[in-house]
Amino acid sequence: MRKMCRLECTEYNSNKFYELTMVDTPENVYQVTSEYGRIGADPLEGKNGIFPDLADADKFYAKLMKEKLKKGYDVAYERIS
Repeated sequence: MRKMCRLECTEYNSNKFYELTMVDTPENVYQVTSEYGRIGADPLEGKNGIFPDLADADKFYAKLMKEKLKKGYDVAYERIS
């Protein structure tokens, strides 16, 4: 499973993005990673986590997403495969 979301903030002269990805690994754990930065620039690594079960990984993913939505980011796209 792979879950990915890209958030963007372009208000108040900002031009930033935040990407979240959650994947299940061959070791049967879930990894949540994030990248952020200016749109068009190389991304920087953000908060990351490895979780033994899907519920904990989903909770962490949702927490990071909620933080960014509170700060004025909008969802550019979200994919689950």
